Amino acid sequence: MTDDHGIAISATFTAEAIQPGLAFWASELGLPHEIRFAGYGQLFQQLLDPASLFARNRGGFNVALVRFEDWRAAGEEESVARLAEAVRSAAARFQSPLIVAVCPPAFAALEGRLTAGIADLPGVYVIPSEEIRARYPVAEVYDSLGAELGHVPYTPVFFAALATAVARRIHAIATPPRKVVVLDCDCLLYTSRCV
Repeated sequence: MTDDHGIAISATFTAEAIQPGLAFWASELGLPHEIRFAGYGQLFQQLLDPASLFARNRGGFNVALVRFEDWRAAGEEESVARLAEAVRSAAARFQSPLIVAVCPPAFAALEGRLTAGIADLPGVYVIPSEEIRARYPVAEVYDSLGAELGHVPYTPVFFAALATAVARRIHAIATPPRKVVVLDCDCLLYTSRCV
């Protein structure tokens, strides 16, 4: 089963709270995409399994939401190296662009290693954590109760900011740049007088 217009999302945390904001922007920007979520904690499976939601998404966009803190038990550095390797493997197979959004708080060294490991891949786009924080400053990013009860680590306002960053990147990928030709018609006949 394929989804020709889908936004497939997989995260290292419970991410369904991004759906309302992303659906709003998809509608506003004319991106007719159904939003689907992979199972909880299945980011590596989505990248590596040839039958995954990401692999079956042939005409839409795949979005990986990454929070390094979620890998403390497995070892953050090792997990970042595994993620870069999985993204490299997936990029060779996927027919849809893959957006990797690094969610705060991000550790600069780990984020740098991840970005360096996947920066040269066609069809892979990184949204750095600093870009999200700089463009969409949010006073309250974390929801400690949500994190404790359901591994929903962010406030609704931050999820809206994250949705906006993802929608903006999808729109930039989906909308080809416009070419502009500027002509100064007054000077076409009198080129010697034009300054």
